Amino acid sequence: MKKQIFFASLLFASVASVTFASDFKEATQVHSVNTIKEAVSVTISVTSERGPVAGALIKITAGGLTIGAGTTDANGNTTINIPSYNKQLVRIDVTHSMFKDDKKVDFILENGSTIQFTLKPKTESLDAAAAREAESVKRQEEAKKAQEEANRQKEEAQKRAEQVNKEAEEARKAAEAKKAEAKAIQEEAEKKRKEQEARL
Repeated sequence: MKKQIFFASLLFASVASVTFASDFKEATQVHSVNTIKEAVSVTISVTSERGPVAGALIKITAGGLTIGAGTTDANGNTTINIPSYNKQLVRIDVTHSMFKDDKKVDFILENGSTIQFTLKPKTESLDAAAAREAESVKRQEEAKKAQEEANRQKEEAQKRAEQVNKEAEEARKAAEAKKAEAKAIQEEAEKKRKEQEARL
């Protein structure tokens, strides 16, 4: 009986050992697969509304560490080779003195891929500046015309006021003349009356 218990215990221990070894091997293989690093090469293409952007600075970082960098050529492209990469999330920053900064975050690199960036200028484009200048000139002309119209209306109002004052002065003089004439007639009538009374 003791022998049977001993053999059963030995068999159980052997099975457990084999199972543990198998699980450990599988876990090791999974860990090895997840930590396999490979070299990758990516092309960064940078353009703007006017075409390729040369001289753009590219920086690729992972976990705060720079793993790749480059500068775009006349065609707006740069190829960055990263010798050791294991599919971790990266950040790609693009900077240029004449354009606003751009970036991609939590990005996974694919070997042989091309990553596009389109930069916006820090200052307005020539077309936008020309349009703004034309609008400014138009507003100035409209303001000038409005001021001229206001001055014209003011002059007309002043002329009308002067005309009204002139007519009022003429009416006053005419009234005074009629009053003086009426007074003279009255005085003449009074004189004749006195002369007639004197002859009587």
